[in-house]
Amino acid sequence: LRLESRYVVPEEWHEQISELSEQLGLEAVKQWRAESGIPTPDDGFTFLNADALAFTNAEEFHLKFEVGDEFAIERRPKQTDVDALCEQVQQANRQADWVLVSLHSHEGRGARINDPSIPAFLEDVARESVDAGADAVFGHGAHTLRGIEIYERAPIFYGLGNFAAQIETVERLPASMYAALGLDPEDDSAADV
Repeated sequence: LRLESRYVVPEEWHEQISELSEQLGLEAVKQWRAESGIPTPDDGFTFLNADALAFTNAEEFHLKFEVGDEFAIERRPKQTDVDALCEQVQQANRQADWVLVSLHSHEGRGARINDPSIPAFLEDVARESVDAGADAVFGHGAHTLRGIEIYERAPIFYGLGNFAAQIETVERLPASMYAALGLDPEDDSAADV
C-alpha cells in the first residue's frame, strides 16, 4: 500500500505555516510550477520540499498539512490501492475455501516505525479486507509483536514480528532494530535481535 502522510496542526499553526511558505517564496514557486504544467496537489495546503524541485512528480514531494484539533501525523493509504486489494480479496473468495491476507507494514502511530503501536490505517485496511471476504489477516514487517483483534469472526494479527519468520537466516537487519534493542550492529548478529 502506498501511503500519504498528513500533518495535522491546530488552525493558528496552519496559518503560520502558510505564511512561512509565502515568505520563503515557496507559494510563488508552486504557482509557477502549476502554470508550467507541472502537476501539483490540489487537496489542501502543502509545503513544498525545495530539495525535490528537480523532480516533475510534485505530489510526492509536498508535505501535506491540514487543520485539526491537535497535533498529529496521520498516514493514509491511497484509496486506489485499498480498492485494488479488496477486489483481489473478493476474487480470491470466489475461488477458494480460505482467503488469507498478508499486510507488510513497518509504520506505527505518528512517525514511529518498528514499534508495537498499530497505525489507524492498518486497522482500517485489515477490517476492509475482512469485509471483502478475507478469513484472516496477517500483519508483518515491524519486527515486533503487535495486537490481535477478532473482527467479524476473523482473526487479525496486526504484527507477528519475527514470530513466524526465519530470522536466524537473515545476516543483517535495519540499524534501527539494533539501536532499539541496545545492540551494536558491528558486534551483534541478527540472531541476537
